[in-house]
Amino acid sequence: MNEIICSYLTLSGALFGYPPAYSLPERSEAAFRAGFSGIGATVSDYSQRTNLSVPVRELEWADLSRPEWESINTLFRFAESLGTVRQINAGSCGTITGGEANNLRTLAHIAGDHGIKVAIEPVSFGGFKTLDSVMKLIKEAGGENMGVLYDVWHVYRASGDLPFMDASAIASIQLSGNFRDYWPGNSQKPKWPAWEWARDYPSNLARTDAMNRTFPTTGVSHFYVAEFLRDVLADRYAGPVSAEIPTELLRENEITCEIMARAAYNSVTRVMCDAQRN
Repeated sequence: MNEIICSYLTLSGALFGYPPAYSLPERSEAAFRAGFSGIGATVSDYSQRTNLSVPVRELEWADLSRPEWESINTLFRFAESLGTVRQINAGSCGTITGGEANNLRTLAHIAGDHGIKVAIEPVSFGGFKTLDSVMKLIKEAGGENMGVLYDVWHVYRASGDLPFMDASAIASIQLSGNFRDYWPGNSQKPKWPAWEWARDYPSNLARTDAMNRTFPTTGVSHFYVAEFLRDVLADRYAGPVSAEIPTELLRENEITCEIMARAAYNSVTRVMCDAQRN
């Protein structure tokens, strides 16, 4: 059975790169009450690593274009102290510098020494936007102790689709919604590639959108996510499935961390059940 975890951004109550508004123990307790079996954490959580209701399974984040090795080394010390971490997430949020393959190779080697894997995410406004570009990077880096972090929001935003990928190449899957916003109507598959419109967004707007996602069961998102999951689960994907649903509602205190956790868990488990039933 796939482990269902809650990503750092879903419950942090803060934008990417900012300290979390909710502490690691608070997020862990909310995730536990909702039904998740693990959560994500970041370097800001290092001092709060005790008394957790569910274990930390993934750590955020290593930028392969501009790695901050001091912060990354703290993440590895964090992982060592916890003993429950299975992956460190990485990618590129900016322009390509040319050193990404070497940085990924180094990161994967260090991660291997700690018994964890590197999951590389295609970032739709970053240096490696597509699944193909991430796979090419992995190949260039040697491929050892690394795999793709298949974030459905970023993959769809970059290509207008959720293409099938061999389960063996995927380290982790992150689910969210919001695909319906990229074409008129929300009840059927579009008749033209959605990315032809979405790709013209300035990168700063894409970053804003990435921090305001909906649940994977929302609108047309449900169709796409369930279809993708059906195929990859049939290919015997056994890795973790994570809720990655950052929202302004939590950041603006319109809902609580506990409510967000319950809504995220219900949405992810529903779309997974639908994928397995079809």
